Amino acid sequence: MREFWWIIICLLMGNAPALAEATSTELAQAAYWNGEYERAIELTAPCTLFECLVLQTEARLARYSLGHSPDPMPELDQIEALANQALALRRQATKPRLALVAVIGYRARNRSLFTGLRKGWAGQGRKLIDEILVLAPEDPWSYAISANWHLEILRRTSTRRARFVGASPAQGLANCAKALQLAPRDATITGQCGLALLAARQKELEAPAIHALQLAASASDHQDIFACLRQDQAARVLSVYAQSGVKLARRLAVTILLVREKSKSATGWPIQCGQSNPLEIAPESGPDIPG
Repeated sequence: MREFWWIIICLLMGNAPALAEATSTELAQAAYWNGEYERAIELTAPCTLFECLVLQTEARLARYSLGHSPDPMPELDQIEALANQALALRRQATKPRLALVAVIGYRARNRSLFTGLRKGWAGQGRKLIDEILVLAPEDPWSYAISANWHLEILRRTSTRRARFVGASPAQGLANCAKALQLAPRDATITGQCGLALLAARQKELEAPAIHALQLAASASDHQDIFACLRQDQAARVLSVYAQSGVKLARRLAVTILLVREKSKSATGWPIQCGQSNPLEIAPESGPDIPG
C-alpha cells in the first residue's frame, strides 16, 4: 500500500525518476516473494532508495542461504556494503542491522573459532543484536537472531567456552521461546529456531527444537516462497528424526544451516510452495528479515 501511494505522489509531481524507482521496487518485491532472487537483485541494482538497498540485501542473503551465490564470499561483502549504505540513510533501522548480523554469522561458520575470536565477530554480532532488541523489542526477528547468536556459538564449542563470550543454552532457548510466542505461524522464524536449537548439541534443547520444527512444518502463513522452503526443510528433519533418531536429524539440520545442502532453484521449489501465490500477500508482511 505504501508503494501505491508513493507512485501516486510521483505522478502528481511529475517525478519520473522517482516513479521508475518505486515501480522497480514493487516489481523486485514481487520477484523476491516468488524466489526469483537474481531478478530482484537486477531490478534494485540501479536504485538508491532505502527500500531498494534493503530488498537487495535480503535477496542476496536468501540466494546465499540457498547455496546459489555464484561467488559466496564476494556476495557477503556486497551484502555488508549494501546494509551499511541503508543504515547510513536510516540510522535507527533494524533490517540493515539484521543483515549485518547474518553476514557475521555466515562468515564465522566458514572460518575457525580462533579466526572468529581474533576478528571479534562474536562481540560485533552481540553489539548489533543488543541494538536491535532496543529498537524493535516486539519484533520476533529481534529474538530469533539473538537466539541464533547463542546457539551458533554453542554448536561450535563447549558450553564452558561459550560462557567466555556470553553465550548460553538458557538464553538461546529463552530468546527462541519469545520469538515463537510472537510469531508461532511464521515458518521462517520457527524453522530457523528449530534448526539452530537442534544443531546446538544440547540434550535439554532437543525437545524445544522438535516443537519449533513441528510449528514450522505445520505453518500455513507463508510470507514468501523462502518461508515455504523452510517449512519443507523442517518437515524433512522431523522425518529423519522419527525414522533414524536425533543424531542423523542433527546432521541434516547442520547441513542446512551451513549451506552445504544445494537447495532447489526457483523453478523447482517443493510442490506445496509452487501452489502458493506470494503476489497476493500484502506488502506489510514484508520479506523474510523484517524490521
